[in-house]
Order: sequence, then C-alpha cells, then structure tokens
Amino acid sequence: MYLFVIFIIGSICAAQQTVPVIAFEIAGVVADVETGRPLQGAIAAVYGKEDKIISYASTRANGEFVLKIKRGAPDIACIRFSMMGYKEQQIEYKTHSQKLLIMLTPQAMNLKEVYVRAPSISMRRDTIVYDVASFAEKQDKSIADVLRKMPGIQVEESGQIRYNGEPINKFYIEGVDMLDSKYGLATNNISQKDVKSVEVMENHQPVKALKNTTFSDRAAINIKLKEDAKAKWVGTLTAALGASPLLWNANLFAMRIGVKSQSMAALKADNTGKNLGKELTSFSIEDIINGEDNLFSLNEMVLAGTSQAPLDELRTRFNNTYMANTTNTRKISEDYQLNTQVDYLYDKLTSDYASRTSYFLNDTTLLMDVNEQARTRKHWLSARSAVTANTDRFFMKNKLTADFQWRSAESSQTGTYPNSQHARVDHYKITNDFQWVKTIHKGSLTISSSNQYLSVPQELEVLRNASRESNIAGSAGKQYQQINASAFYSNTHVNYGVNVRWFKFNVKGGVNVIANRLETSLEGVDTVSGQNDNSHGFVKGYIRPSAVYEKGKIRASVAASASGYRYWFKDKATGENLPENKFTGILNGGFRYKITPKFSVSLGGSLNQKAVEDHLFYNGAVLRNYRYLNRGIIDYSTGWSKSVSGQVEYKDPLNGFFIKGNASRMWNKNPFTGQQFFIGDYIVNGYALQPARGNSWNTSGEMSKGIDALRGKVAVNVSYSITDAVMEQDGILTPYRSTSFMVSPSFNFRFAKWGNTEYKLAYYRSTLALEGGGEETPQSNFNQRLLVNLSPVKNLKINLTGEHYYTRLQQNQTKNLFLADIAISYVINDKYEISGSVTNLLNQTAYVYTLFNELSSVTCDYAIRGRNFLLGFYLKF
Repeated sequence: MYLFVIFIIGSICAAQQTVPVIAFEIAGVVADVETGRPLQGAIAAVYGKEDKIISYASTRANGEFVLKIKRGAPDIACIRFSMMGYKEQQIEYKTHSQKLLIMLTPQAMNLKEVYVRAPSISMRRDTIVYDVASFAEKQDKSIADVLRKMPGIQVEESGQIRYNGEPINKFYIEGVDMLDSKYGLATNNISQKDVKSVEVMENHQPVKALKNTTFSDRAAINIKLKEDAKAKWVGTLTAALGASPLLWNANLFAMRIGVKSQSMAALKADNTGKNLGKELTSFSIEDIINGEDNLFSLNEMVLAGTSQAPLDELRTRFNNTYMANTTNTRKISEDYQLNTQVDYLYDKLTSDYASRTSYFLNDTTLLMDVNEQARTRKHWLSARSAVTANTDRFFMKNKLTADFQWRSAESSQTGTYPNSQHARVDHYKITNDFQWVKTIHKGSLTISSSNQYLSVPQELEVLRNASRESNIAGSAGKQYQQINASAFYSNTHVNYGVNVRWFKFNVKGGVNVIANRLETSLEGVDTVSGQNDNSHGFVKGYIRPSAVYEKGKIRASVAASASGYRYWFKDKATGENLPENKFTGILNGGFRYKITPKFSVSLGGSLNQKAVEDHLFYNGAVLRNYRYLNRGIIDYSTGWSKSVSGQVEYKDPLNGFFIKGNASRMWNKNPFTGQQFFIGDYIVNGYALQPARGNSWNTSGEMSKGIDALRGKVAVNVSYSITDAVMEQDGILTPYRSTSFMVSPSFNFRFAKWGNTEYKLAYYRSTLALEGGGEETPQSNFNQRLLVNLSPVKNLKINLTGEHYYTRLQQNQTKNLFLADIAISYVINDKYEISGSVTNLLNQTAYVYTLFNELSSVTCDYAIRGRNFLLGFYLKF
C-alpha cells in the first residue's frame, strides 16, 4: 500500500513539473446582459499592443473562462469578448484582484436566407465524424438504432460495436470512459435526439503516455452530445402492458453529463422477451491485446440452462427479468477521475423444446430423442471502483471488481432417456487490476499487476425413471454430483518501450501464477470413479521482445516470446504428486503496405508452441447432465500451431465506402485426441494420449457503402471455412471434414419523405464428411427480415416487420416459418408518444432447424412466443 501511495505521489509531482510556467491568470464570467444567463462558447482573447493575440479561451457551461498568460509575454493592450449573436465588447486591461464580469448585449444579424446542412461524414486527421441527424429516422429511439446505419460501423446481435470489422477498444461519452466497456448501457438507452455526432478515432491509443511507443490498430468511439443535453438530467421512461399471457415492461433511464461529473442510472423490468442482461455485458478487448496471460477463467463443469432457438430473442425468451444499474464518474482534475459502477440482474427463463440427435458411428447411426421443459433462475450482482490518471507523461489505473452470480436450473426430459434434473451453479470473483505507465526520455516504462480469486461451486441431481431397464450399473434411480472449484490467479509484468528513429522496440517480462483447487464427488454411478481432490497449477516466468518498423507506406513488426513453467499436480485421492518443468516459445510477424492512403495490404504469420492443457487435470469422471460424463487427462505433453494470413483493406470514409477481405491457413498438432464412448445410457467424453493433427482454411470479407442520396447504407458480409480434424468414437479413429459458408447482404434507405425500409438476409450452408463414409446431406438454412417504416401523416408512425426462416432438414424435407409484426405509435409532442403493437400476427408457435456438431447432427423443435398484444407510452425528459 505504501509503495502504491509513493508511486502516485511521485508520478503526480513528475507530471506537475511539465506544466508550462504561467506568470498569472485572468478569470471571469461572461453572461447575457438581458437575462443574466451565463454564456457558453463565448471567446475571450488577450491582445498585445501590436494587435497580436497573446492568449485566448472559450467559456464553459457556467460562463466561466480562464486566460493563462505565460511569463515573458508582450504587454497587454486589451481584452476582447465575442460570440455569434452578440455585440463584441472590448475592455482595457488593468490589474484585477477579483474575477471579471462581462455582460454581452444581444445583436440581431441580418443574413440572407440560407440552407445549411452538415455533411453526413467528415474527417479531422484520424477522426471520422458521423452527423447523427443525417442517419437518424423517425422510428429510431436509441443511438444504437442509428449506429447500425452508419457505413463502416457494425453493431452485433450481442451489442458489441465493430469498426471496419474489428472490435473498438474504447467507448467514450464526451471524451470520458465512464462505462469501462459495458457500453450497451449507453447505446441502448441514450436517445438519438440527444446526440449531435459520433466520432470514430482510428489507431486510438487510450493511454496518452504510450502514444509514441505502443502502436494501436484499434478504433475508439466518442459520443458527442447536443448542448441542451449536457449538464442536466435527461433520459427516457417507457412502459407497456399486454396480453397472451399477461405481459409488461417498464424502463427508466437517466443520465447527467457534466464538465466534472457524469452519472447514469437505469431501472428495468420485462417479461416480453427482452434480454436486459445484454446491456451489462463487458466488451473489453484489453485481455486480447495484452496477451494470453490475462485470459483466465474457471469453466462450468455442470450443464445447467434453458434451450433457445437461433431467432430474435424477442421470439424465443420466456422470461421474467429485472435490471438495475448506476454508474458515476467524477473528474478530480482534467486528467484524473474516479469511477464507480453497480449492476444487478434477476433473470428467470423457461423453455420447451424437442430434439433428435444423430451420432455418426463408424458403421451405424445412433439416434436419441429428447423432449425437455426447463427453467432457470439467476441473480447477478457486480460492483466496480476505479481511479485513473491519464496524462502525457504518466498513467495510473487501479480497478477493484467484485462479481457474484447465483444460478439454479430445473428440467424434465421424456423420450429415449426420461429423467428430471436440478442443478446449481454459482460464481464468485474478486479482481484487482493495477497499471502504472511513465514516459522516460523517448520511451515508456509500464508496470501491470492483475490478481483474482475465483470460486465456482456446482451441484447436479438427476432422478431417472427407475422402471426403465439400464445398461450401466447405478444409472437408474438417483445420481448426485457435487463440485467445488476455486483458483487464485496473478500476473505481474514490466514493459519497457523506446523509439529509435523509425523503430519502436518493446521488451516485456513478468511472472504468472495460477493455483487451482478441485474437489468433486459423484454418487449413483457405480462403474466409474467420480472422486477428485487435487490441487494443480504453475509458476511461469516469461520475456517477450518485439520490434516495429514504420516509415512512409511500410509497417513491419516481429515479436517473440519465451516462457518457462514450473507445474505441479497433487491428488489426495490417488496420492499422485507430479511436478514438471516446461519451456514454450512463440514467434510471429506482420507486414503492411499502404499502396495509397485508402488502400493497404497486410501479411502475417505465427509459430506457436502451445502450453500444457492443465485445465484437463483431473482423474475422476464428472457428470455434466443426465447424458454426458467427462474425463480429464493428466499429461504434460504440448502441441503446436502455425498460421499464415493475408488482408486487403480499402477505406474511403468521406464517401462512406469500406471494404475488407481476410484469408488464413492454420495447422495444428494437439497432444491429445478427443474421445467419445457410448456406454449404456451415457456418452463419456475424454482424451486419448495420442497426437491429433488438424488444419483449416478461413476466408471472410465485408463491405459497406453509404448512399447519401437515399440516406441509407448497403452492406454485405461473407465467410467460408474448411476444417479437417479427427476424433475417436468407441475406440475407432474417425477423421472428418466440416465446411461452412455464410453470406449476409443488407441495406437500408429512405424511399420517400414519409417512409424508409431496412432489409437483411443471412444464408448458411454446412456439410460434414466422414472419411470412408461418404458425404452427409448438406444442411442449409437462411433467414430474411424486412422492416418498412411509414409516416403517412404528421406524428403518426407505422412499423411493419416480416421475417422468413427456411431450413433444409433432410434431402427432401424442408421447413418454412413466416413471422409478422405491426406497431403503430403517435407522437403527441417532442416528449410524449403512445404506441400499440401486435407481434407474431400469424401466431406461429414452433421453430425447427438442424445443425452439425463434430460427428453428430441435431434437429430441434423450439417453442416460440405466440401472438402478443402491447399498449404503451414513451416519455423523453
């Protein structure tokens, strides 16, 4: 703790030494002479005797300004105050001990009648600015609705935002990162009417002290609000009531974005199918950027949850959900801030589905039929506190997070294996992340430390139909699985980066410690041992040098990594004690050539010796559900992978044209081969100690083009992959090849002043081929969605939605599903709106589809929401 305080004090002092020497300051307030209202945006300028500007500043929201006069500045002649719509005022400078009070007089301006329209997209250096009004339509409520229409920006179904195909690394509101990657709280709730523009900052380095030493190829988004949405509480209130069955939702969102503080709060309740938990999802990519050492979690070993069809969640979620959030950021100074956030979610879900699974064995196909009804309940509580200092010479951030989740699940199955299940899965995690960065001459020094404690206790109880004959002892009656898994994780490293002309060199070295504890007991399955009582983990030391050359149109990079491990495994149940030393290495490189400022090509490659798969370290079998048993494997063998990739990218932001294509080839050698055995009622999954080779091809491309004349955008995404792998089934090694293809075109445009439309199609095709067994029937499906928004008379809005889902189940069997919705709303004024809607007009109640999963295929029949009616209102304040 003392070292932490010394770090902060020393860094603050170092940062203060870089502030320019100021002789004195002139401060005051500018206001309207008639109303006394403070004026924001007025210009105060200090002029010398030769009419040259010595210093200038603009007034803040409260009308205040501060003019800083540097030591050695020329003599001051006068101070002038000006603002559009007001008469300029000039005062002679005299030494003042108190603040100036300047009252500007309104002045009418005689202008010819003109029409001014901001360009839909503009550019300032590496920042692309989207004018929200140019993309918004009458039916758009939140800023997320508008982001989806902006060229180059994609909003995934999960809520994650991508720019030109890559996830953004930061999301700011008025230049402040208040949500710490949980930006769905903002995009889904901030009214688009409160947003002036969306800024995309390319190659954004969020740490100012690393701008000259660490390159970032990620973009960030900054939301700029309108002036009348700042420094006061704004928000929305919606509520609706409906039937079939009784339906309701209510949403209250409020935010205040001030100069020194930002606050946001949300209270929501819903049983109409909305997934409120999406808004609390963290889309942080810092772990990916920082490397594999920051990617750690404890997996759930028990399968507990409901089933859900791949449709819009409003169609499939039978829910009862409550959500609350509060987020607050306080600016201690211009570069220092304190942030707190608390989230709570209660989610109750039910599902009803039937399925037939086909397991492709060497000489036969095994079928399993299931009819399942399931219910889950989840409570989730999360709290975070972070203090950040971000200056040009110094960066410090310490973030403390507590994350707790309690989930229970109940289900009953009929069919091939009738049973009922009850499961409980809890998650407890406490994390502290610390980062300290200091610029040193032409370089920077970074110290980072992340520490976590995780605990995932789990229980599973299975009650089987006792009257049914069974092929495995103990499978009829009751099975009970109890799991206590916990871990301590720590990763501390030091990184030094320096610039030498066109080169940037970095050396990172650190220590990573992971200590796991696993206790399991299994009752009711007599033919396998289900006891585990072990501790395992490792201490790793690593060093990672890298270099980047960048000059003109060329950028080349190379990086390497060398790691030394000390592993341990101790099992109290078997008496095993297996320590081991291991060394691994990674080498990768990349090359980018900018043919023109808009067009570039890139090449990359990597060679990676994989780490030991210690997450598989357990002896006793684990019952995952009524059907699956898992076995671990304890072996220190390692595998490797190598890959090559290429990318072509063209960007013309001012014309709203973005295109990107990728292709990659990967080769893998894993130390183990996946096994699957069918033993009586169970499928036992495990690993054989024999190497398994696999390789894959992956290609993808995306394009988006804004069409100003139609106030719209056209886009298309396409991908194709081939994977060759091997799996052992019932002792027989089975090589297989899976292929998948996807193409998804979409567009939106305004066809008249009173109407606009949106359309999206997604086509998928996959095949599974077994070596020597011929090619299975290809599985293909597509879905398309058309939205038509009409406003035939002022203040009346009509929204029509049509969806079509097509699935090819077998060679000569297909399934079509048509869905339709209608919503009508009337805008009373700028603040109030009333609405009514009918979803699933055709009252469809089931959706059927087929998919492949390794050496099996499954055809599912899901229950979906029938016809629903809702009446509601919308209030913006």
